[in-house]
Amino acid sequence: MEKITDSKHIAGVDWNNGVLTIQFTSGDTYEYYDVPIGIKYELLQSEQKSLFFRTVIKGNYQYAKV
Repeated sequence: MEKITDSKHIAGVDWNNGVLTIQFTSGDTYEYYDVPIGIKYELLQSEQKSLFFRTVIKGNYQYAKV
């Protein structure tokens, strides 16, 4: 899991075989399914990671809390 230090809400991100795992600063961790690897890199490069998450990831991919 790559640690995120420049976001108020996202603490870490990982990707493996289409599963994007996001750990939030609240301690909750979610897996998002069938996510292209490019989305991970775009999230990591985004200046506003929480906004990127809300507009690109949330609501567009199936997910589960882990």
